[in-house]
Amino acid sequence: MLQTQSKYVLWLLITDWVCHYNPLDTRLGAIVDTYIDIFCGDNTVNNKPLSLPTLEIKDFSVKEGQDAIFTIGTSSAAYKGNKLRLTVANGTAIAPGDYLLNSLEYSTDGTNYQSFTNGSEVSFEPGTDCLYVRVKTVDDNVVDANLAPGNIFTDRENFTLTVNPVTGFGGGAVVGNALILDDDVQKISVVSNGDKLEGEFASWTVSVDKNSDYKWSWAKFNLVDGTTDRANDYDPNTLEVSIDNGGSWTRLIEDDNFGFAFRPGITSAQVRVKTNTDTRTEGSESLILKVSPNNEGLGHLDPTMVQAALNIQDPVAGTPGTPTTPGTPTTPGTPTTPGTPTTPGTPTTPGTPTTPG
Repeated sequence: MLQTQSKYVLWLLITDWVCHYNPLDTRLGAIVDTYIDIFCGDNTVNNKPLSLPTLEIKDFSVKEGQDAIFTIGTSSAAYKGNKLRLTVANGTAIAPGDYLLNSLEYSTDGTNYQSFTNGSEVSFEPGTDCLYVRVKTVDDNVVDANLAPGNIFTDRENFTLTVNPVTGFGGGAVVGNALILDDDVQKISVVSNGDKLEGEFASWTVSVDKNSDYKWSWAKFNLVDGTTDRANDYDPNTLEVSIDNGGSWTRLIEDDNFGFAFRPGITSAQVRVKTNTDTRTEGSESLILKVSPNNEGLGHLDPTMVQAALNIQDPVAGTPGTPTTPGTPTTPGTPTTPGTPTTPGTPTTPGTPTTPG
């Protein structure tokens, strides 16, 4: 009993002065703990640890748009209002595009939160052994990074919380990583650029609905006959793609899983193939471009295959004949001058009647 009382008094007199009146000198507190161990046996008084509690924090992941919640634990409950400094910082996730620094909150029970300013101090109330820090993340509608298998916190889209002990804690600062998991996918579409005549390039526009900030999203292309004949109507070896609206073209190989990639900043491409001219009268023939997403790499394309058809017109059947030149209209004849009207004759004087005999 005397040993316990002496131990308790020694702790109150020395450790309270070290940790309360001179809180920055936590190294001296550790020295006091050591001497108490030497002179008093174990390191507890009434089953309470005498050494200063230390901090710990775990890494975790969260889907974008949800709250990221850091959990700060301690090796033992706080005896008095101990203080911590909390600092949230960019990793590869950048505020405010990926998370919001003006949304920082902390809680001692995980239910009731109060806001704090980044880099400011917060208090552990007596008896508290856990602190929660909540940060809002942003659903950015941009395809972000995938997880790096086995080492997720070296990849893109993470930010950190650094916890520095100010008063009442032993040990140094601890750092927690929050990884924002991307839930966005790119949806691919294809439309034809209209019907073409034999001998022209048949072409299509292939697009994705959103940008990728770092991944290469791969797609493969196939030409499929509708009513066309691959051997006669077009040359698959002339299949090409352009990402500068036709300024330059790159050869494409059909059915190549890594034939083309929507790189960061690229959301649209032109695809074309040369059609053949022949002397056969065939009318209109359909040709289909099929686009299949490939997610074997880092891509995040919607897996739905898409396709679009166009018609190749036969110039023999479809070219109208040369219109005939209309004849020169005839000049109307000169109207005839009407004749001079005749003067009516002088009426005859009636004969003198004969005198009766």
